[in-house]
Formats: sequence, C-alpha cells, structure tokens
Amino acid sequence: MSAETHVLLVSLLNQTTWYLMNNSIYQDTKELSQMAISISEAKLGMNNSTTALSLSNLACLYYSQGKYNKVELLYKWALTIHKKMLGSKYSDTAITLV
Repeated sequence: MSAETHVLLVSLLNQTTWYLMNNSIYQDTKELSQMAISISEAKLGMNNSTTALSLSNLACLYYSQGKYNKVELLYKWALTIHKKMLGSKYSDTAITLV
C-alpha cells in the first residue's frame, strides 16, 4: 500500500473510533484506536500529525471511560508531536491542549 492509502486507512480508523466514542459504544473501540496508532507509527512514522491524532483519540477514549492514569501520557506524547511537526499555533496543536 502507498503512504496515501495508509493515511486514508488510519483516517477511517480514527473517524470510526471517534464515532463509536461519541455514541458511547466502547466494545472494540480501543482495538480500532490501537490499530490506527500501530499502522500510523509503522507506515508514517512516529513524528507524524496523523500519528499524533491517533494518540489523542486513544487518550479521549480512556478519558471517556474514566481511565485517567492513561490519559496524560498519551496527550503529552501527541502534543509533543504536534508541536514538533506543526508548531505551537496550529489548530491541531491547540486542540490537543483542550
């Protein structure tokens, strides 16, 4: 698969994860989110905004489930990537702070 195809696949996994979280459907959501992270890291690299978004989604999932001990590390990791790739003033960086 091309890099573009991997980006589309990860995007679809992230959108599916977000949809399921927003509808309080948690079965298999963690696995989808982790799959998005794994593919993104392996094919796009660790320092990639798509990888950061995938990490943020997993953090959101853990937050919505009350698993707060797992949230901070993931958000900090995503924020570090966003700052490195996009800078401090980019909207995705700001969203990670929220």
